[in-house]
Amino acid sequence: MAERWEYLTIDGGTMRALLCTPDGQGPFPAIVVIQHAAGVDKFIQDITRRLAAAGYVAIAPDHYHREDFNSTDDNFTRMRRLLDNNI
Repeated sequence: MAERWEYLTIDGGTMRALLCTPDGQGPFPAIVVIQHAAGVDKFIQDITRRLAAAGYVAIAPDHYHREDFNSTDDNFTRMRRLLDNNI
């Protein structure tokens, strides 16, 4: 299994995403792993790796990419800031 952080440009900023791919030749099915309140933490990273080990390309985008990576705010405060006020 291969694993790496991808850095995507989103609205002029950078969003990191953990990308894990199975060994061997594809094509492989793909799954987007959505973070929980804690973000792309060790639990989400482990799920992404396990999916790749099971034969899926798996990517876990960090939806907190607009937040300070070292934020000390609690998870639910950070999660509330993800709301789209344009709806």
